[in-house]
Amino acid sequence: MAQIPVLLNGRMVGAVLDRELVKRVKGSKHMLRIAPRGWAVDDQVLTIARTLGAERVRIVDTETGVNYVADMTAFDAHGVTVNYGYGNQIALPLQHWRKQGGDEQPQAAAVGMAQAALFA
Repeated sequence: MAQIPVLLNGRMVGAVLDRELVKRVKGSKHMLRIAPRGWAVDDQVLTIARTLGAERVRIVDTETGVNYVADMTAFDAHGVTVNYGYGNQIALPLQHWRKQGGDEQPQAAAVGMAQAALFA
């Protein structure tokens, strides 16, 4: 499937691929550390991505390899409008994101195997 660039003010800020807005960011710089703790996406970028058919948002933390995935409906139901000097963004608290891959996965697999051994 083709990747469709998402441009804001002439700059590529992400891409829509397989019905997902994909944004690659450094977590240490871009993850919100104040309330609401989570990830924020520019409201114009969300609008553009929806127009291009996106139904989900995938944030790829380039430092850890962890992917954070949330449905657009979660942004509608739980998103909070914030503005930290870069324009209006919709912040979605961490509890509404699904984590995939990266440093998290090997630890989870090891715990799962240890728990399975208890029942063997």
